[in-house]
Amino acid sequence: MEKRDKELNDLQDLWKKLEAEEVDAKNAKLMKIEKSLISDGSVNQKLFSFYLKYAKAQYKYQSLKKISVVNVKSSVQTEDFLNIQFKGFGGANHIMDEFTLEDLPFMNPYDWISLLNLVMKDEKKYAPIVAHLKRIIIFYILDIANLDVEIASVLKKRPILKPKEQPKDIQKMGVGIIQKEHCIIVYNRKQGEAIQKSIFFLQDKHLYFTAALKTILSMDQACKVNPSSDLKCFSDMIRWHLYV
Repeated sequence: MEKRDKELNDLQDLWKKLEAEEVDAKNAKLMKIEKSLISDGSVNQKLFSFYLKYAKAQYKYQSLKKISVVNVKSSVQTEDFLNIQFKGFGGANHIMDEFTLEDLPFMNPYDWISLLNLVMKDEKKYAPIVAHLKRIIIFYILDIANLDVEIASVLKKRPILKPKEQPKDIQKMGVGIIQKEHCIIVYNRKQGEAIQKSIFFLQDKHLYFTAALKTILSMDQACKVNPSSDLKCFSDMIRWHLYV
């Protein structure tokens, strides 16, 4: 909750900064163009298609969390948008990751703000990057507002169930067999004299405590029948969730 409040406060501060730029004659033209793009359905659709076509899988992106250093490597011209390649460093371990503009939707919004602040140090040189980042941040703020309205309406109709504790018997489960086509992992568990099957659905990973997910990872790796490609796919997705 504290992390989300921090992100929202940063976004609100940035939003105030963007509004202040409207009265600045130097940036008035750029802001006018950005606003027209937001209301232009054809541009919105092209941008959406751009993200769909070029973005890598979400679980393959490691959020840098508080980017401290970024290098702009090169530019790649696509059909409708100029794509930029970056090498960024951040996080407690100062990890490195390479990403491009099409990866923005899968990045932590805090990374957007950090990246924008870094390239704003030379706004004239990186004008296309600045415009792209401002555009996606404005979209995000608008979507958050719409999402809050939607959540408020849903909360009036039904309760939200959350796990209060991790499964007590997870340590008793046998190694898990991955079924990639169904995005599940099947475990055998001894219940008295009978053997029961338990299923872990990958889409429910956010409902599990960190300790439980780490146990699931270790059990999957112990199962020798799991193909290495399936094991890597599932492990990458779970580790990505644990990290971000």
